[in-house]
Amino acid sequence: MYQYQQLAQALKSEILSGTLQKGDKLPSIRELAARYGVNKDTVQRALRSLKDESFIYAVEKSGFYVLKNSEPKPLKEFEEDYSQLPIEDLRICFNQSLASAHDLKLTKKEQASGMDELIQALMPILEEYGVYASKEQLVITTGTQQALYILLQLIQGKKVLLEQPTYARMNELVKHLNISYETIDRRIDGEIDLNRLEELFSSGKFSLFYTISRFHNPLGGSYSEATKKKIVELARRYSVYIIEDDYMADFVEGNATPLHYYDMDGRVIYVKSFSSILFSALKIGIVVLPKELVETFSMRKQWMDYDSNVMMQKTFTLFIENGMFEKHRKEMVGKYIEKSKRAKNWMISLGIHEGVLHGTQWVFKKNPIIEERLQTMKLKSKRLDDYFISKNAPSLERLDLTKIREI
Repeated sequence: MYQYQQLAQALKSEILSGTLQKGDKLPSIRELAARYGVNKDTVQRALRSLKDESFIYAVEKSGFYVLKNSEPKPLKEFEEDYSQLPIEDLRICFNQSLASAHDLKLTKKEQASGMDELIQALMPILEEYGVYASKEQLVITTGTQQALYILLQLIQGKKVLLEQPTYARMNELVKHLNISYETIDRRIDGEIDLNRLEELFSSGKFSLFYTISRFHNPLGGSYSEATKKKIVELARRYSVYIIEDDYMADFVEGNATPLHYYDMDGRVIYVKSFSSILFSALKIGIVVLPKELVETFSMRKQWMDYDSNVMMQKTFTLFIENGMFEKHRKEMVGKYIEKSKRAKNWMISLGIHEGVLHGTQWVFKKNPIIEERLQTMKLKSKRLDDYFISKNAPSLERLDLTKIREI
């Protein structure tokens, strides 16, 4: 065990035993270095380790304080781990936004499309995702949900085609708005039946096709590049708009591209939320629209949301411009890649061959052997019923392995 790990364990023992109580201030770095006979770098590394585990928190120009006196509980599936969030950086940006709140006045155009400086800041990020568009095509929304709600209003008497399974809230929106729909299966390997897709597109019944091209929710897989090209070509040929929900774009490895990258004819509507890389409370999303839809979309957005949370737009702008977003994204992606490797090794070590592992998402059909293994390890998988619009959903289960602390 390294020195910093020994020191972290010693401080953790004091916290768990109650010697150090919640709210107590820890000794200074200099005092800890002298007490344990280590250098300051070792102390700082030990404190970072405890901070990452949510045992302590930092107060600027004051020091470190005890956060809690109990072992962290294993996270439930999709429960956010706040120890990984850039709380301090966001607080700095928010305070700066608050200090200039009296100057946060949007033009009429910005009220419809979003703060111009945020759009400018997001354009290089979109290009990193493989999305190239003019500034005029970009609209800031209050999260993905708002964008999807507005887009479904633009169907004009035709149907929406939904991949199944898919994002649960999209299914809910379609039912809530009483939108006519049909479905197409997304296979467990992430692919889709292109012949069936062409058959549906060629019927002329659809104006929208909703799909998650990369890191599918809930299956975890992605389309191959050949499939992406074919889907975009079919959309052009049969005049169907594709809503591409790219929720997990930040975690894409290598040269994988979105559908939007292959779109030369304005058939792909790109939707992106930033809650996956930050946290769900940050209700900021962006939509990249074909030019002919920008005015209609912006007008409908103004009817329901005069100007998407201006303070959060300014905060996010500063977070990006100060390099904090890129720094945080690199850290999160690095941790995700490491977790993916561990997840693969974990399954190999247990001799698990059932289902499909995409990154850290293990999707499978439960059987008695798997059920017994999960019970032994006190793990609970989640049925994917909510991700199907039909009540007669296939019996699929998912376990998000990033949430298992032992991996």
